[in-house]
Amino acid sequence: MWKEYTRESPARPGWALAAMVVTFAATLVLAQWTTSSRRVSYVQEPAGWPIKFRLPESLHWSHARGVIKGSASKDARVLAFIGFEPEIGRCILAISCRASAGPIGIGELLGHGFRMFDGRNRPIRVGPLKGVLMTESHPDEGEILRVQAWIDDGLEIVIELHGEGHQAALQKLMKELCDSVELRPAANPSP
Repeated sequence: MWKEYTRESPARPGWALAAMVVTFAATLVLAQWTTSSRRVSYVQEPAGWPIKFRLPESLHWSHARGVIKGSASKDARVLAFIGFEPEIGRCILAISCRASAGPIGIGELLGHGFRMFDGRNRPIRVGPLKGVLMTESHPDEGEILRVQAWIDDGLEIVIELHGEGHQAALQKLMKELCDSVELRPAANPSP
């Protein structure tokens, strides 16, 4: 009945189906390419950095360019990542390392010591280094975990994790990340 009213008949009835299949396949290929190009390798070995580390595999990570502005000193190297996992939610990870002015000062050591008594600070290992884990809870920003570790000969490592998830889940992620940190041997320049 439709043909009688419109007087149309497709020239090649299978071509419409073939065009839809090709279009669908092209869409899938483009989507796969887009998502895979934004993926971040779990093992991070930034060029020129004295450390390497491994991102926790329980989250899907992407680079977060422009998330951190003006918070790091000019001599610090900073990498930022955004991670997502349905149970944990969205989190922002920032890792920086810089040449420190020397050993940690007595005032800062005392401050960390006092905060350890009230439970805000805890000792943690950052690869082969001793560090301090600081926790903060903000009603509008969620949980913030910050780890600092120093080497007396001039290296400071700071790891910050801002997340929507529960503190226990974020502490597990932070521990996994801190355990993966390795010091890289300094390259000896040839004369």
